[in-house]
Amino acid sequence: MSDLSSSVTLALQCVGSGDLAGAQQCLEKDHDSETVSANYAQLTKILYGKNKDVSGMLALGRAGIDYQLREAERVAANNAALAVKLRTAAKTLAFNVAANCWPGWGDDGVVIEAAHIEAGLQLAKLSLGLVQELALEQRRLGNAFWLVGALDLAAGRPQAAMASFDQARACFLSAGEQLEVLLGDGYRAIALSVAGDDADADLDKVVDQLQQDGSDKAKFFAAQLQTAARILRDRLRSS
Repeated sequence: MSDLSSSVTLALQCVGSGDLAGAQQCLEKDHDSETVSANYAQLTKILYGKNKDVSGMLALGRAGIDYQLREAERVAANNAALAVKLRTAAKTLAFNVAANCWPGWGDDGVVIEAAHIEAGLQLAKLSLGLVQELALEQRRLGNAFWLVGALDLAAGRPQAAMASFDQARACFLSAGEQLEVLLGDGYRAIALSVAGDDADADLDKVVDQLQQDGSDKAKFFAAQLQTAARILRDRLRSS
């Protein structure tokens, strides 16, 4: 961790002692908003990937997003380009933190609680709103809709999830992202299965199409769908 800035190092020490407010202060003492923004992104990545601390990641991720949006508002009149950079960074941080609240990855040592899923869903919706506000490309809009659907699915709301997956599919189709279209079809099949419909054959068909594509990306998507289907079914069955 020698490549960490002193601010991130100190913030991690604060988190280790349970002082999340102190961690926030360590990061925000820097006068350069882009540096603070990058440090928040790095800290939340460490809290999830290394520390397996979903609650801490959420708390400091939310603080980072609030900082980015607050700074964007502050500088907007005099530095429109920086305001856009900060709002874009807020979109990305919100997406990444929300994605880490989805249990379907099956990451070792990570425990996702129901409250984490709901908090992640709110950040996913925030990220979606920022994608729309910033008028980003259809692929990013599709990813944003997918994440909202994935978290609704994990929360046991398959109908809401399917509506988001359908919107994601339309975006991916518009962008010509055929593998992402198939991925969305696979998640819709999982949602149908969770809702009580017999959609296993639909999921198997999508997985077969991805595997037949043969690309590394397609194989990754196929494995992702199989892992997510197993985890979500087991999770919802035991809830």
